[in-house]
Amino acid sequence: MDDESIYSQLTTKTLSTVSATDINTQTGPIHLEKENEDILHSTVLVNQATLRGDGGPIPASSKVFYYSQVSSGSKSTILEPNAGEVYLLGPCSFQLVNNTGSVTIEQWLYAPDQDGTNRRVLVGNATSSSSTYATVYEGGPNTPIYVDENCSIRVEASGTFESVSFYQYATRVR
Repeated sequence: MDDESIYSQLTTKTLSTVSATDINTQTGPIHLEKENEDILHSTVLVNQATLRGDGGPIPASSKVFYYSQVSSGSKSTILEPNAGEVYLLGPCSFQLVNNTGSVTIEQWLYAPDQDGTNRRVLVGNATSSSSTYATVYEGGPNTPIYVDENCSIRVEASGTFESVSFYQYATRVR
């Protein structure tokens, strides 16, 4: 692969229309070896030009991940990044439908520990007896939480309800 190939595949795109997926598709197969030095430099330039090179938010990459749960006590994956993706978590909210009494909401981060065992960490929790929107945490967690391809965010509701909808806001940073 030469450095012209990355540009030839992106010629129909502009800085405002190229997506992170477009760039990942073109740069993902590049091997880290001396003979690819020119294309690696081109890759760095493309990432800098599209504001992807500094670890900050990737333009137009923020979104709300949604999941609806209908049974009490089951953990459901709401966010599991693809290879090469890293998301910064923001606020998480939920809405209960036809609940009777209090319902406990928990948000979990699953990630491997130093020996590779998948562990879970409680990110946030809330209890509600209201059917209006409520937050697991307002404004986002107390510390930045980054989720990459080795991690997942799962949610769980326990109590008596017809359904609960979860909404997780996240911004892609890589």
